[in-house]
Amino acid sequence: MVFVPFLKSLHWVSKKEKDFKDWCTVLALKAQGHHLTPKGKEIITKILAQMNSKRLSTNPSREIIDRVRLGNDIAKLLAGPANFEITADGDLLNIYSGRIVPKDGRIAVVLVSESGEIFKSFDSVKDCALFLGVGLSTLYKKVNTEKSVNYDNKVFFIKRKDSK
Repeated sequence: MVFVPFLKSLHWVSKKEKDFKDWCTVLALKAQGHHLTPKGKEIITKILAQMNSKRLSTNPSREIIDRVRLGNDIAKLLAGPANFEITADGDLLNIYSGRIVPKDGRIAVVLVSESGEIFKSFDSVKDCALFLGVGLSTLYKKVNTEKSVNYDNKVFFIKRKDSK
């Protein structure tokens, strides 16, 4: 990636330098797969909660984040093992969830009937959303919460292909 080193080479003269450093920290956490763990999500949420206009806010209801503790938590997480592991097949495994991370970012899914039979397979959630005529964000929620969808007056569930 060329973009990040280019931005790091710039001389910053505003609070945006702090926001950029926080953004780089979030990228480092994501590169190690920590954004997929509860602790990583918590840390990223805290970082985002004090970026941009929230960094200098005088709003008394704003949560005050202990930057020293946050820095220690970030350092500990980044110094520890990554949340990704390469399998014998060369796939990337999310250690926390035990799921294979799609190489192209696509999540293959299947449409499963109430009786558990596979009705149709899709190479991506987007393809499934187009088939069902629903929004992509709605379908992601259905996949993650295992809630049903209706198609052709029948009830189906959308499951990841790698889940049992």
